[in-house]
Amino acid sequence: MRTWYCNAVAGVLAHVMLSLYPNVAVAMGLSQPPGKLSSPIVRRSAPDAHGSRSQLVLTEETESNATSTSTLIALAKQVTSYSATKVNVMPHVDRPWTQGLEFASDGRLLETSGNFPIGVGSFVRVLDPHTGQPLLKVTEGLKDPIQGTDLFVEGLSELDSRFFVTTYKDHKVLEYTNELKFVRSHDFDQMGWGLTRAHDKSSFLATNGSQHILALDPQSFAVLSAKPVTCLGTEIAGLNELEMVDDFAGTGPALLGNILPTRLVLVLNPTSFECRGIFHLQNLEPESAEEVLGYHVANGIAYNRASKTFVVTGKSWDNMYELSLEKDTSKQPEALQMLHSLLELR
Repeated sequence: MRTWYCNAVAGVLAHVMLSLYPNVAVAMGLSQPPGKLSSPIVRRSAPDAHGSRSQLVLTEETESNATSTSTLIALAKQVTSYSATKVNVMPHVDRPWTQGLEFASDGRLLETSGNFPIGVGSFVRVLDPHTGQPLLKVTEGLKDPIQGTDLFVEGLSELDSRFFVTTYKDHKVLEYTNELKFVRSHDFDQMGWGLTRAHDKSSFLATNGSQHILALDPQSFAVLSAKPVTCLGTEIAGLNELEMVDDFAGTGPALLGNILPTRLVLVLNPTSFECRGIFHLQNLEPESAEEVLGYHVANGIAYNRASKTFVVTGKSWDNMYELSLEKDTSKQPEALQMLHSLLELR
C-alpha cells in the first residue's frame, strides 16, 4: 500500500512537470492534461514561546487521520469495490502504444495504437479475441493529407455500424466503415483522449485530459456538454480510455475509465459521472518505474457482451488480460483504499 501511495505522489508531481513543460509531453507522445494537478498540502508550524510545536503537529495529525478515516467510510458507502480474476492471458503482439480497445457489436476485438515511439506510425487493428493474434491492420486515413505527417490516433468507438477514432492534437475524428474502410475525417476542436458512446447512443462521450467528460454531437462532433468526474465531490482529472457497459455487474449501465497514470479503473454513473465503483489492475503486468511519467501505463478496456468479461492491457504491455469481476467483500478492499489515497492527493 505504501509503495502505491509513493508512486501516486510521484505521478501527481510528474503531471505538474508535464503541465509546466508541455514540450516534454509532446516529445513523449503522451496525452498531457491541460492544467496542473495539485500536490498534497503539507501544513507546518513553528514552536511557540512554550515550545509547543510537537503538540500542535500531533493535534493536526490526529485531525488529519480522523478526516481520512471518515472519508474512507463515506467512500465505502458510496463506491463498490470489485476484484479482478484472470480468465485468459494473451500476447500483446508487437507491444503497441494502446490508446483504444473495443469489442465491436459482431464480436471482433479492435485496438488503436498511437504513433509512439515517434515514426512507427499509428494504426487500427482487429485481433483474435481468444489468442490476441492480429487479423487485420489498417493505416488508411492516418496521415495528414496535406503535410503527409502521421496522425496520432487515440480513442475508438462504434456507432451505427461505423467506427470512429479520435486524434491527439490533430483536431480530427476519423470515420471508418464496418469493414474498416476509411470514409472521411471530421473536424474536432478538442484534444483527443478516450472515446465511447453514450448509453442511449445519442452522442459520443470523450475525455481530453481534464476532469471533464464531454458529450459530443455524433454528426458534427461539437461539444454538447461538459461535466466533471467526481468522487465524494472531489473532481478527478486524467481519465483516459473509456468503455460504456450497458449492464455492469447487474447494476445497469456504467461508464468505465482508466485513470492516468494509475492502475485504477473508475466505474461511473453514465449521466452524472459520479463514481460508484472501482477496481484495480495492479497484479497483472509487472509495474515499471516509468509509469508515473505516462510510459507503460494501464490503458485499454473492452467489454465482451457474450462472455461478460473484460479484456484489458496497457501502453507497450507484453500481454492482454481477460478478466472477470466480482464484488470485493473483504474488510479492506485494495481498490477502495487506493482510490482513497488518490483523493487525498487531490
